[in-house]
Amino acid sequence: MKENIRSIIKTGAILLVIGFVCTLLLALCNSMTKDRIASLAASAEQEAMSSTLPIADKFVKLKYDGGGIVTAVYEGKNEDKTVVGHCVKVEPIGYGGAISMIVGIDTDGKVTGVDIVSMSETPGLGAKANEPEFTNGFIGKGAGIKVRKSGAPNDDEISAISGATVTSKAVTSGVNAAIAATESLR
Repeated sequence: MKENIRSIIKTGAILLVIGFVCTLLLALCNSMTKDRIASLAASAEQEAMSSTLPIADKFVKLKYDGGGIVTAVYEGKNEDKTVVGHCVKVEPIGYGGAISMIVGIDTDGKVTGVDIVSMSETPGLGAKANEPEFTNGFIGKGAGIKVRKSGAPNDDEISAISGATVTSKAVTSGVNAAIAATESLR
């Protein structure tokens, strides 16, 4: 009986030491890579802003307390420091979780581009939301965009991704929220 208790205590102590060492190694790796990961994320966002509002040379983060799925609003300026539009970071919830995206909007309230920075949608279905065939459908559209499941879309609609209506609706709600955020700044 005492031998079983000693064996259990010994096994428990070994597992405790292994768990502690693994936790320590993970914490060490996290501290070593944290800055690099943040730098890459900031670079990806900057790239997304440049691609969604290409006429802007500089982006200035604005104070925006609109809440909801809008997480940041940037003012896009050209060389003359004239405001040429806005880039809005939104994070709508899709089928697989949050979809982090940047939406470019010109001074007329029309979408100039949509870039999905990160998402965890279903490969082959919802992941198609990041393809130009889908994101380019938003360019030139204004407020009140709707998703059309079948048939040719009207001027205020985009075609849903086949088999990924939830993702299509999430991206569309993100674009609509971005447009609403910029309208509130006018």
